[in-house]
Amino acid sequence: MTTCSVVIASYNYGRYLSQTLDSVLAQTRQPDEIVVVDDGSTDNTREVAAPYVERGQIKYIHQENAGVSAAKQRAVEESSGELLAFLDADDMWEPTKLEKQLPLFENGRIGAVYSKRFIIDEHGERSSFQHPPFYRGDIINQIFAYNFIAFSSTVVRRSVFERAGGYDFALSTGEDYDLWIRMAALCEFDYIDEPLICYRRGHSNLTSNTPRLLANTVNIMRKELGDSNIASRLSRHAVRTAWASVFSAYGRLRAAEGKPGQAFSMFCKSLFYQPFMAKTWNGLASLLLPRPCRNLAKRFIRQR
Repeated sequence: MTTCSVVIASYNYGRYLSQTLDSVLAQTRQPDEIVVVDDGSTDNTREVAAPYVERGQIKYIHQENAGVSAAKQRAVEESSGELLAFLDADDMWEPTKLEKQLPLFENGRIGAVYSKRFIIDEHGERSSFQHPPFYRGDIINQIFAYNFIAFSSTVVRRSVFERAGGYDFALSTGEDYDLWIRMAALCEFDYIDEPLICYRRGHSNLTSNTPRLLANTVNIMRKELGDSNIASRLSRHAVRTAWASVFSAYGRLRAAEGKPGQAFSMFCKSLFYQPFMAKTWNGLASLLLPRPCRNLAKRFIRQR
């Protein structure tokens, strides 16, 4: 039987860690090991992990704070499974996650398997969520254009992870997007068409730092476009869609910051790359139209 390691990096997520670990221990297909790397937490992470260590349920490593990418890489290096099941320390799994995902690796072309997600708030309450389109097989163009894969939903083949080069320590956010692109150049992806994880939003996690995330996204795109092995695989449409999405996100950020002139400029750049991107037109409508006209404009855009 193929071995599977769960790898978790945690920084000051002691308040969620027991829920996360309990969701792994409740799996109908138990993993072969659970590795937790504590990246220099200053909260009660060590105390929360201690009972699990005493019961022999997890391997716990504490290190000086080195950043999210270094902590995730350390967790992989401390593990031994042929498959790596990624999990953020504030997320949770549905009980049948591994049972449903691991059989897909019987296809030797598959290097990664992901799934849909539930969205939960800091108290664990679920909220509605419109999933983006998902793709299987050769997904390099789709994943470059937009990162639709939830990190905690993903199981990857160790051999492909290593061939892709692992994590880029220079990235403080967006490290999963960077990894998916490099892995997609080497293997096929597959997914389970149902929510198998609970992804937590609404608290001060790294992905809530929008300016830093956008800056890292731009750096990742430029890095991958500078790699001839990856750039040669990317379509013009995928590249233009990726840039349009970034500028659209910058437009919404500048609008939220009360900088309408900069927001307008970003939205215009987005439309230069993709003239029919609905979220950009919605952003422009919110920026330029009086409130009574906005809903009419958004309904018109959706109909188009």
